[in-house]
Amino acid sequence: HYTYPDNAINDWLVERHIEEYGSPPDLWASGGMMAAIMVVEGVAATGGDASADALIAVYEDDFAFDGPKGQVLIRPYDHVALQPLYFARLDNVTDPDLKFVELIKEFAPEEAAPPCQLPEAYADRCPPAEEGAAEPESPFAGQEVVVGLMTDKSGALAVYGPSQTQGFYLGLEYATNGTMEVAGRPITVIEKDNGSDPETGVSQARELIEAEGAEILVGNVSSGVALAVMPVAEENDVVFIAEPAAAPQITADNFSPNTFRTSRTSYQDALVMGTGLLDEGETFVQIAPDYAFGIGSACSFYPVVKAGGGEFVINDTPEECGTVFAPLDTTDFTPYINQILDSGADVLIVTWAG
Repeated sequence: HYTYPDNAINDWLVERHIEEYGSPPDLWASGGMMAAIMVVEGVAATGGDASADALIAVYEDDFAFDGPKGQVLIRPYDHVALQPLYFARLDNVTDPDLKFVELIKEFAPEEAAPPCQLPEAYADRCPPAEEGAAEPESPFAGQEVVVGLMTDKSGALAVYGPSQTQGFYLGLEYATNGTMEVAGRPITVIEKDNGSDPETGVSQARELIEAEGAEILVGNVSSGVALAVMPVAEENDVVFIAEPAAAPQITADNFSPNTFRTSRTSYQDALVMGTGLLDEGETFVQIAPDYAFGIGSACSFYPVVKAGGGEFVINDTPEECGTVFAPLDTTDFTPYINQILDSGADVLIVTWAG
């Protein structure tokens, strides 16, 4: 929520977002800003070298930056973005200033750190090794750095696209002090709307790299698109920063050395919210969309709740994760709601987007 935390960067974002767009920033706007700061500070640290080799070396060297939600640390071995998270209760939902939450607890980054979930091929990356950093020169000054910003402003998740891109542009403004340059290199952003379609996302990623000269990719709103774009970035040896896609698979089962993230993962959400929800009841059921984000989220809450002593009353298997899955484009939820009501669970965990 835009009222948390109380720091200068968040204050700057809130003030500029209201000034520019007429409303306070949401989660996707703050995430977009974090991705922009990561781009700028990464390229600055390399002295302007936006190649994958240079950026990966920087991002894997205990890279950290301050963002609107506090300090973000990129965990070097799996590229998870460790960051403060907040557990809050909905309160006065009619507040005209949208200050409708009561903060219950702030979780430090280490309290919401997911386990290393890298696939077998990358298992030897854990635990990480620490190395020192060197101060770079700027041999690329004057050369344009092109960033491909992938979003959804026309598809199932279009409600989040404007927030993501607005936050990104404001983040570039903040991180460059309004110059839109880093290490002497002017920043050009080329935006592509993939409508949350993985095939379109892959095509546009190739176009951004091969035709537009993008050295860095940022996105996507859809976790499914993000997962599809990851091999394209690795194949072309460019860095891809996932934001706001939250599927844990991005930095777990589908890990790629070229992919980093500023977005939190669904597992981090589960460690915070799942812990809090254990105080609300003993039996649980979930509903989630039947695609990468929904599956990843539901199957993150499942082990957290189970480990805390909670019981899932239907579909209680590691594959089904105690969840009623529904297609993302569902408009009539009646049959799914009936399953939830018939379960008799104390607590309903909802994962949804769109």
